[in-house]
Amino acid sequence: MQNVDNADVSINHLENIFTNETYYLAMKIVPLLERKVLYLSYIENCRLNDICRRLKIDKNQVIALRNKGINHFKHNLEILYKSEKLKDSTKQ
Repeated sequence: MQNVDNADVSINHLENIFTNETYYLAMKIVPLLERKVLYLSYIENCRLNDICRRLKIDKNQVIALRNKGINHFKHNLEILYKSEKLKDSTKQ
């Protein structure tokens, strides 16, 4: 992962934190609101109440969006790795 201070990363473009193309693509297709919650949680280290205030949603929604964002990212990685593996096996 590249240095956050040097990354062109914003609340709408959390995917720019990754130098690995697969990770970049996996995060890029996570829904925007989920990416925003992840960005505020892990990049800006905002507290739950701060995220609620900034995004104008309640605590349960923030928690659910953060969990969904993580799960979407993991699921996207699985799919991307499987497709890369298929590409590699068809080249041989």
